[in-house]
Amino acid sequence: GIAANSLCKLPLGHVLDTAGPRSTATLGAAMVIVGSVLMGSCGDDDQNLPILGFFMLGMAGPFLQMPCFQFSELFGSRRATAMAYLITCFELSTGVFWVFGVLCDNYGLTRKQLFMGYAGVGAYCFVTASLLWPDLPYRSLPPSTQQKPGPP
Repeated sequence: GIAANSLCKLPLGHVLDTAGPRSTATLGAAMVIVGSVLMGSCGDDDQNLPILGFFMLGMAGPFLQMPCFQFSELFGSRRATAMAYLITCFELSTGVFWVFGVLCDNYGLTRKQLFMGYAGVGAYCFVTASLLWPDLPYRSLPPSTQQKPGPP
């Protein structure tokens, strides 16, 4: 998963530039769904499905994260702060697997239940990306064309 997460970022920039944020995030959400279903449906003796599942989940992260960075442009002079919040949220999202461990150990949830629930999160991301995300990245106006705030 970690190798897939790191290696897919280089070509992902090209995908994002060519296909746009909506298509990129939708593809990432589809990878979450497929990876989660693979992880939830593999047996204890399976060796290939977990590898493929983690690979898909590892690749899905950047496909969902990178399109979000454009939204920091909406915050004008505070875009670096917005970017810092986005990055922090993405880094904290790895805690989902710690939560999986707690739910498994303390509440007896199975791997299948956890990953099928996570596939539901991917489905939610798929629907929202398909319906709400822009086709083209948001770009802020150059400073010379922005209107200066005036009196109300």
